[in-house]
Amino acid sequence: KRASANIGRRYANQPGTSARLHLALARAFYGRADFDKARTEFATSEALFAQANETESEDATLGRLALVHMN
Repeated sequence: KRASANIGRRYANQPGTSARLHLALARAFYGRADFDKARTEFATSEALFAQANETESEDATLGRLALVHMN
């Protein structure tokens, strides 16, 4: 959970990298059945993919599919 807060500061000028890191955290929380935290991380990831103009990237698409599967 601490890592999530640090991503924004450490990668402030790299939204694509930040998005992928939040996506990795979302998947980890999903795997641990912490669905509320996973949803938060999926949403953060999606917003950052949009900021990076990468909403159609493979990673962004796989993140959306994982969220749908979780829900």
